[in-house]
Amino acid sequence: MRCEVPLGQVCDEIVDCAHKTAPKTAAPYAYAVGTKAVLDGRILFSHARPVDEATYTDWTQRARPEPGDLILCREAPVGPVAMVPRAPLVCLGQRTVLLRPDRRIANSRFLLYTLLAPGTLAALHMLSEGSTVAHLNVGAIRAFRVTMPPLHEQERIAAVLGTLDDKIDSNRRLAALLEQAAAELFRARFVDFVGVEEFEESEVGRIPRGWQIGTLGDLAAATKMTVRPFASPEASFEHYSIGAFDEGRAPRLENGGSMLSAKTLLPTGDHVLLSKLNPATKRVWWPRPSGVGLAVCSPEFLVLEPRSGVPNSYLYSVGASDDRSTASSSVTPRGPPVVGSASSCPRRCHVGL
Repeated sequence: MRCEVPLGQVCDEIVDCAHKTAPKTAAPYAYAVGTKAVLDGRILFSHARPVDEATYTDWTQRARPEPGDLILCREAPVGPVAMVPRAPLVCLGQRTVLLRPDRRIANSRFLLYTLLAPGTLAALHMLSEGSTVAHLNVGAIRAFRVTMPPLHEQERIAAVLGTLDDKIDSNRRLAALLEQAAAELFRARFVDFVGVEEFEESEVGRIPRGWQIGTLGDLAAATKMTVRPFASPEASFEHYSIGAFDEGRAPRLENGGSMLSAKTLLPTGDHVLLSKLNPATKRVWWPRPSGVGLAVCSPEFLVLEPRSGVPNSYLYSVGASDDRSTASSSVTPRGPPVVGSASSCPRRCHVGL
């Protein structure tokens, strides 16, 4: 029989963070896990703060996170949650809360998936307080109700979802390796011109014979349709933001009421996002919306739609190339003319088709 119970009854302990920034160390004994290090049920240790043993001891006076405990973000943003692994050691970073499930009545992984569910996340957002920055206090977290079936059913559900989660994690690692390999192939073909024997002079130096100079505007057009999510406070949005990119390239599912500024609606067809913020930092995104909510992005991103005949994969590779920000022009093999002008997207970079 399923029943709704407060988290305070599901957990042995609910412990708030230290409300101060942990000092970093070059030789980590443990990691302080803040909101930027929590994504999709996982801890991103590349975004956690390395701390020494003294800091770890100080930051865990209230409770030492144990394997199977959950770390919940209660502010900026509200809702992301991750499970504490067996290693390395972790402590709470700012704006987080430790949840220690009562193992007699709650399966940790089941509770993790319950808190990750879009409906739960939307309910947490509705519960959050704060006119400027939405946040949850510990009392509200204790009172927050979750649906808990019998323990044996929790374990069965967690086992199935856990297998799928492990597969997703494996696919994520494989995708990263494939993207690295694709980047190396792109550089060899379109930057270093590996295998090319005949060259000709151009305004940017030697290029393969038969190729021509172009701009990113020859490949893509910048589009923008503004939407105001806050006008639909209960609607769900997949938000492709600068912060979400930096935290793991996964959009955040947010309700409209928590989004206080206008956003850009993403096209339904192929497109690539290119950051306008701090161009020296490469932020290039190939969105693949899940359809759970309306897909939008921060206005700090340019939304680029490939022109006719230009593969989206190639447009993404151009943007993601390590050489794109330093090159003064672009190079494309001759063939069917690419329509459009540089004025539609003025950035210039290495380009090839």
